[in-house]
Amino acid sequence: MDAIGESCDRLSRRAPEIQLLLNDLPGNDFNTLFRSFASEREKGGKRLLPHYMVGVPGSFYGRLFPCKRVHFVYSCLSLHWLSQENVRLNRGNIYISKTSPPLVSKLYLEQFQRDFRSFLNLRSKEICSEGRMMFRSADEEHNYVWTPLAKALNEMVLEGIVKASEMIHSTAILSTFHGRCEDVAETKDRSISWRSRCLI
Repeated sequence: MDAIGESCDRLSRRAPEIQLLLNDLPGNDFNTLFRSFASEREKGGKRLLPHYMVGVPGSFYGRLFPCKRVHFVYSCLSLHWLSQENVRLNRGNIYISKTSPPLVSKLYLEQFQRDFRSFLNLRSKEICSEGRMMFRSADEEHNYVWTPLAKALNEMVLEGIVKASEMIHSTAILSTFHGRCEDVAETKDRSISWRSRCLI
């Protein structure tokens, strides 16, 4: 909003009113987020634009906003969460690892692509014709933590500290997929309406 305010000042234009629509699952405490925003007053010498904040609970794998009403969508570190639990072929692991069958990686990728296409289709109904979308996606580097975590959990099961049933020992329990940039770009480019409107 600082950039918008500075542009309006430079061009001697009236600052627009901005509505911020914040989305998360219904269990999220939006009040914590609301309190983190300063009120409309001078802060740090910068003029804050008039803005109105709304919490929109719900899954982004469904419709969230009215048709053609949103001008800019920003999604940050969220699209790696998949819409469905993953296959029961990854025994002893909680995510994709070196010991996972090759089919597991393929199924994770296919689920990610289906979900991402659905996300793009839904947002295309909500964003106006001149609107844009930008998202920051968690990459493969975030995966390194899951192998040692799975190893630790398996050792806890063997030692009787954790019950196998509690760990869901026979299931890949993390419904996430940290797609490569090329996976994301390829899926996005298949959607004609988003080829030039979506920034990764």
